[in-house]
Amino acid sequence: MPGILERLGSFGSHILQTIRETGRSVLEAVHLARTIAPDITVPEVIRDYGTITRITERESLIVGLPGDQLIPDYLHVATDIPFRHPYAYTVSIYGRAVAGRLGPGGEKIGGRFVRDEFNLSFSRPMTPQEIEDIAMRRFGAGGKYPLVSVFRMSVTAAMTSD
Repeated sequence: MPGILERLGSFGSHILQTIRETGRSVLEAVHLARTIAPDITVPEVIRDYGTITRITERESLIVGLPGDQLIPDYLHVATDIPFRHPYAYTVSIYGRAVAGRLGPGGEKIGGRFVRDEFNLSFSRPMTPQEIEDIAMRRFGAGGKYPLVSVFRMSVTAAMTSD
């Protein structure tokens, strides 16, 4: 069965990351996830919680890689990846929200400093520079889906499908 990460994507990873950071129980993550995806089970959430832990442990190694080097296989964490691609990467972007951007509850956040994370999936292994270039073309202020005027960007996680 697909897990919380495959069903809820980045929202599921935010749930698990918050549970991990605050020291709350995995059952609380199950309760939160079930409001959106009622068929999620405790074993799936426990497995995905372990995946989030492994991803976090490798973050500093991935951030320190040279931009033109393929991310090595041993740094990829096996997980459920949506969209049936074999590779996925998390990009953390720091900057200012573009004018007109709305936050939670419809509040205008344009001009505020933000830290956003985006998961991008691919059909082949990528270098950090390739991933950052694609993220900039998609989410940067002049990109296809303008969200952030980027001050700093880094690849923080590498995943491969189970």
